[in-house]
Amino acid sequence: MTCLSIECEKMYYCVTHSLKNMFSMSSTQAADTNLPMNRLQPLSGELEHEFPLKIVHVIFTLNPGGLENGVVNIANQIDPKKFSTSIICLDDSGGFAKRLAPDVVVVALERKEGFRLSTAFHLGRALKNHRADLIHTHNLGPLLYSVLAKAMLLTRAPIIHGEHGTLHGDQLSFWKIGLRKVCFLLCHRIHTVSESLRQHLIALHLPSRKLCAIPNGVDCEKFYPPKCRNEVKRNKGFSEDSFIIGIVGRFIPSKKHLLLLEALDLLSRAPEWKQVNLLILGDKGEAKQQILEAIEKHPAKDRIHWKGHVEDPFEWYQIMDLLACPSSEEGLSNALLESMASGVPCLAHPACGANEVITSGKDGILKDISDPEIFAKTLEAILSDVKALTTMGENARETIVTRHSISSMISKYEELYQSSITMTECPRMESNVLH
Repeated sequence: MTCLSIECEKMYYCVTHSLKNMFSMSSTQAADTNLPMNRLQPLSGELEHEFPLKIVHVIFTLNPGGLENGVVNIANQIDPKKFSTSIICLDDSGGFAKRLAPDVVVVALERKEGFRLSTAFHLGRALKNHRADLIHTHNLGPLLYSVLAKAMLLTRAPIIHGEHGTLHGDQLSFWKIGLRKVCFLLCHRIHTVSESLRQHLIALHLPSRKLCAIPNGVDCEKFYPPKCRNEVKRNKGFSEDSFIIGIVGRFIPSKKHLLLLEALDLLSRAPEWKQVNLLILGDKGEAKQQILEAIEKHPAKDRIHWKGHVEDPFEWYQIMDLLACPSSEEGLSNALLESMASGVPCLAHPACGANEVITSGKDGILKDISDPEIFAKTLEAILSDVKALTTMGENARETIVTRHSISSMISKYEELYQSSITMTECPRMESNVLH
């Protein structure tokens, strides 16, 4: 048995054992108070709450990433008269903590590597100190520790859990799927960031009754098209006739940077595409060294521009002619939404939530680009009709403003929070998608 299997088995045993004890205690409590067994009361013990309700997000870190960007947006944009927000990072606070509003409290537990019950204890004490009315966890690790904190009776706040990307690799192992199934039993609701991701989890036999989709949203006042794209290109040091393909994200295998570099290699061999430039925004991740080495060896490396992590990327979106999203493992890419809001069409793999946003040929292009030759030929077809991208960009902006604004997303989270506090069903959850 591998070390990973042993650790997963240990986590599985801890959670299931704690869950058994918790249900036993809940049954006793229900008998004493005449409450139904499935009524999980918030920490205050009251069913009526005064505003603002205390929402505590539990996350690994606020280092730059799509999930972390979403948490920051929720914390900054949610109605402060109704909700106060704290964020507990199991690891370090991370760079995105600087973007948070002054009234958002951040606590970093600085956990040690590996699974430790002491982390659950420290998390539980932090949740108790913050008097959480509702816990909002993000991905499996934070959910696991929050469930254990509840089992230790350090908090009784209900849990809302968020899944932000498709499960792949070891996440599909028997132990990890089993852990999710057990932990999901203690969640009031589980939300995904796209309907495609919700269907993905249902296909893995995770509880469909609790699953709902709240699609990501973007600030359309912050991300908008330039008045003159060529002028912005000049200001950034590019020629007006350059065609700029962008990719945004951390250096992790699922983002498929290497696939894009291979496709660019095939494309750049044709002399008519010498104006094509690749703009890379992002930093950190386990594949960083491999990607940087591939850039250094690339035959078109003089036209590959790596800018690292950019705190405010909106001006960089404004010089792009096309955003590439080759990943097939995301829930719904924030970069895709930001680029479309900036009037930049996107070439995306249809396996992700992109197929819920893009109407291929109208406001972007959906294509299975997992093969580098197909990827390169698709780019070549796009370059052969650049004028069509202008119309697609205009339509892309309209699509985001109409259907994926950040205000719409925030209102859905507020609705979910309020319904979870009162232990009622969201009024618009009949279809499991908050529209």
